[in-house]
Amino acid sequence: MLVDLPTGIAPGIATVSITDTLGAIITPSSVEVLTGSSQRNPFNINYVGNIFSVDGASPQLRAPKDFERATQYVVEFAGDTIPHAVQIEFSHTPSVGAAYVVNPRGDLKNVTWSDDGSNLKVFITPSTGFTTTQIKDFKFYVAGGLTDLSQTHLKAYDQLGVPVSGVTATITQH
Repeated sequence: MLVDLPTGIAPGIATVSITDTLGAIITPSSVEVLTGSSQRNPFNINYVGNIFSVDGASPQLRAPKDFERATQYVVEFAGDTIPHAVQIEFSHTPSVGAAYVVNPRGDLKNVTWSDDGSNLKVFITPSTGFTTTQIKDFKFYVAGGLTDLSQTHLKAYDQLGVPVSGVTATITQH
């Protein structure tokens, strides 16, 4: 979001609160107001066909694709016993996309991964050294434009490194 702040605001940390035209309040944000002055950029946006450019520069955005969220896979786990660590492997279409594994809960788990262009391997361990209390905390995302992601191996272990049976994974494309 681009905001043109009014002149005369005191320098320092300020909170910006915005209400849209329908009355919905956008979560307030903290900004740092700097001393001095600047020149307003009108951001002349040109739209030709489905390509946007700013101030006559080369095309920056292609609509609507650049405004959409990229395809991703969600990997979730289930089982009666909560493992301490998980190793899961996938295959995917060779040389399509570039794998990127996203850990939504870095406070609970460490996620390390490697990809050779057609095989993705992911390791999940607790970040605190203690086994998590909910199997749903093992959830992670795979992004990067991969296609045909499918699970090939899954191994789960308890805190002593003993294999845990009955742990399964579900992969959903979004």
